[in-house]
Amino acid sequence: MKKESTFDTTGLKVLTLNIKKIYFDEIMNGTKKIEYRELKQTTLNKYTYIDETDGKRYLRRYDALRLFVGYNKDRESALVQVTDITYNEGIVEYHLGMILEKIT
Repeated sequence: MKKESTFDTTGLKVLTLNIKKIYFDEIMNGTKKIEYRELKQTTLNKYTYIDETDGKRYLRRYDALRLFVGYNKDRESALVQVTDITYNEGIVEYHLGMILEKIT
């Protein structure tokens, strides 16, 4: 039976992403500190928003990433703190901090 999340995410903005097992393992062992996502037309609203006061587009701020390995129902997952979010030539970079929870 798969373990359920017990971490209280109340008040946190959490972005859910699917990730390959190799990158998940690198994040879990601390060798991968940044998760990259390409900013495409289909993902624009997921990663950015338009400020109504000035009409400019800004990166959405998230407190944590919920990472899932693949698409199976009983898959590994983790909740990882986001320390910073940057943009570099069409790529959104999520700088990762502490692993808040791991579910296997």
